[in-house]
Amino acid sequence: MEQVLAQALEISAFPNPSTDVLNVQLDLKATIQFIDLIVRVVVEQVNQDEGAQFQTVSMPKGIYFIRTIAGATSETRQVELK
Repeated sequence: MEQVLAQALEISAFPNPSTDVLNVQLDLKATIQFIDLIVRVVVEQVNQDEGAQFQTVSMPKGIYFIRTIAGATSETRQVELK
């Protein structure tokens, strides 16, 4: 039986809380999703390199989750928009 181990994603989201721009740093290419508190995907971006920048000034203020998905591995972080 072959065993497949999932690689952990290293995510950094800053500044947190954010007012107008949120930077997301990853250690590999992944899909990045902004998810609100009622579990709607508000923004989704396929990351072509190891970093992404989101303009958040027009987004409603509040708590969001950043989910990153790379293959079978996903990781979630909480962020706040002020």
